[in-house]
Order: sequence, then C-alpha cells, then structure tokens
Amino acid sequence: FPVTILKRMTTYNQNSIKTISFGRAIREKLGMYLSADRHTALILGLRELIYNATDEYEQGFGRNIHIIITTSTNTIVCKDDARGIPVGVREDGVNSLVAAFTLPHSGAKHDTEVYAGAVGINGIGAKVVCHTSEWMEVYVNRDGMNYQIRFTESEEGAVEHPMKVGSSKSKSDSGTTIVYVPSKLVYGDRRINVEAVHNTIRELSYFTKGMTFILTVDGKS
Repeated sequence: FPVTILKRMTTYNQNSIKTISFGRAIREKLGMYLSADRHTALILGLRELIYNATDEYEQGFGRNIHIIITTSTNTIVCKDDARGIPVGVREDGVNSLVAAFTLPHSGAKHDTEVYAGAVGINGIGAKVVCHTSEWMEVYVNRDGMNYQIRFTESEEGAVEHPMKVGSSKSKSDSGTTIVYVPSKLVYGDRRINVEAVHNTIRELSYFTKGMTFILTVDGKS
C-alpha cells in the first residue's frame, strides 16, 4: 500500500516545551495520576483519602473513619479521629494545610520519623482530589483548635479561600474531615460507585484490625 507522509504545519522548537501549573496538569491529564476512566478515578481519589486515615491508624492514632455519600448532591465526606493534619506557616512561608492539599509531593509521609510506612500515592492523592473538585472544605481539630479552609475550582486547579480558626470545644478532640464534590468539568456527570466504595473499605478492613469503617449513603449507615 502506498504510504502518504503528511506534512505537519506546526513547528517543534524550544517554545514547544510548555510548563503548566500542577493543578491544570491534574485536571487535563487525570489518567497520569489516577485513571483515565472517570468512574475508576472517582473511587481511587476517595481511596487515597481513606488511606491517609488508615496510615494514621497504623501509627497508633485514630480508630474510626466515616465515609458519607449523598447521591442527590454527589457530596462525599471522609472523616477520621486521628491526629489532624498539622496547621501552621512553614519556613518557606506556605501554610502546611494548604501545601498538603495543593502542592505536589507535600506531606509527612516523606519523613520516616513521622511515618514508618505508608500506602497510596505519597504526596499526590489528596492533591488530585482537591484540584479536581468543584469545591472542597477541610476541617481540622488539633491541639485544642479547629481550622476550616475552603477550596474552589479554576482552570489552573484549586483556589484557596481565607482560613477560619477557632477554639475547639474539647481539647481532646482531634481529626480531619474532608468534604468535597467532584468537578463536573473533570468527571462529567459520573457519580460515585457506592458498591465499589463498600468493596474498598471491606478489603482495607482485613489489613487494619481494630479499625472501624462506617459507610453512610443518603442517611443510611
């Protein structure tokens, strides 16, 4: 068969090498981070958040994790009672809570003195969920204080809003709660597969003896 070589009209030079923001890269190339299949990506994203809680449990912190799904609004909640993500301005001037959800390869799991071991995509999982959410709210109880921060989506990824800080009612309370709605711009009208979530936490329960997983769907646990 004759072979036709098509002449490309574009020029390939130094200006062809582009640099885009981390958030935009995730939103445009989700398959590189979770899965090209949007149904699968939704489950893998939630699984990464659950892994963060089970990793804490393996270090001796927290015993319960609540996964709450509201199908009418496609809202997902992942709540644990572990130490709570540290909140404070780092040496580079960035708040550690913001870094944990927006900046690549940011997290305590890179430090073997904090985590002896961890599963999931270290330093990436929570960021992928945040940058591909229509909105996300993170609540942290730690050291007698509670913190709340909200992120909303843009083409470049998650945009942070001013953090709210207050005193906790009980100084013994600790943990992290993440509430989010997957972006329709990224996932389309795809909904979270409840059965897949149930199977995921059932499998995780085999490896986390003593930890309690509570799945609530539309008010039914």
